[in-house]
Amino acid sequence: MDCFTSSNDSKPLLKDFFAESPYPLNGTGAVEKFAEWSLSEARDLFSSPVENWNLESESGGMKVLSRPVEGKMGLLTRSEALIESDWESTYNLLVSEEGFKIIDPDTKNHRELPVEIFNWRERMECVHAKMKLPMFISDRDFVVCNVFDNQPLDAKQLPMFVSKSIRHPKCPEEPNFTRGLNTLALMTTCEGDNVCKLHMLNFVSLGGSIPISVANYVSAQYFFQNVVKRLRGFLQGQENTPLLAYYSPNTNILEFKRIF
Repeated sequence: MDCFTSSNDSKPLLKDFFAESPYPLNGTGAVEKFAEWSLSEARDLFSSPVENWNLESESGGMKVLSRPVEGKMGLLTRSEALIESDWESTYNLLVSEEGFKIIDPDTKNHRELPVEIFNWRERMECVHAKMKLPMFISDRDFVVCNVFDNQPLDAKQLPMFVSKSIRHPKCPEEPNFTRGLNTLALMTTCEGDNVCKLHMLNFVSLGGSIPISVANYVSAQYFFQNVVKRLRGFLQGQENTPLLAYYSPNTNILEFKRIF
């Protein structure tokens, strides 16, 4: 199954990909349905034809593709990179607390208790993460449901992690924060002796005064590239401080800061 519909654009729009899940996840099988839907959507996107994606960049063993998301004016990126590490240990690292800091060091609450732990066959939790932004820009927060499919029921499938924004009654919007939307998925595949390929999907909307075009640019040109730099640096035991782009409303351009 492919999640795309045709359009007049050179690449078909991604339809019904992103919508906040209605919460609470109640009713018979609601949690299971949400988990399986999130995982199925990610697997469909990872396996969809490359011809349906736009090439954003390709260098240093990394490739970043993108697709427009219908109704959001945003881009979903699909990225991959070769990593000098076996696939299983790399996956286990990235879904650990240390791995979350490698993926997104700017958000807080990596080590705080989940808002709610759901009753599913594997780990599934609601997390409220907050991001500090530069002066004069309101901070962002994200309420996401993390699904860890570390032991898929189908032996032919590889472990996968998916994180999608949801609504939660314990996380109402706060006056000093602008609520962002995010979907992220990752998996790793074996590419040889002690070499794996990291696969990642990412969509983000920061909302507020930050144009979606800025979020698209950062997603396509900086986010995954910096994840890979931090991951490779961590595996090599090196200090790694790549730059992260952010939007300045005063100059209306992208500026940069150190993430560590």
